[in-house]
Amino acid sequence: MMIPRVWTDELGASHFADLDLPEAMMPSASGLPEMQSTSSMPVESFRLVTTTPQAMTRGWHPAPARQFVIVVSGAIAVEVSDGETRRLDAGSMIFFEDVVGRGHLNRIVDDQEIMLAFLTVPEHWSPLPQVRKS
Repeated sequence: MMIPRVWTDELGASHFADLDLPEAMMPSASGLPEMQSTSSMPVESFRLVTTTPQAMTRGWHPAPARQFVIVVSGAIAVEVSDGETRRLDAGSMIFFEDVVGRGHLNRIVDDQEIMLAFLTVPEHWSPLPQVRKS
């Protein structure tokens, strides 16, 4: 499963890369057939945030923690240091680990309220079986 990743280089600049989370056919729940799935990943915390696009676009900032962010509703665009921007619509997921340096910039897509799910991973956890820079 490929998802975008935001990471920081040794100079503090943020970049996008594609994070490849390996998948395999495996059981998901009793009574259901095997499904394509990633392995389980540890999560330290989970929270839902509902906000306006204007509140999300207050300038450059690093992520407060290494975290997966899922756009539950609404849309946002994320820009990294080199100017590359990616739009995240409802159902999109991204992994932020730009916890140092300049960080990233959120841009307004429309005026619709945004709901985000934040899943913080442990500091020692590594999602990097394979990463391809894009």
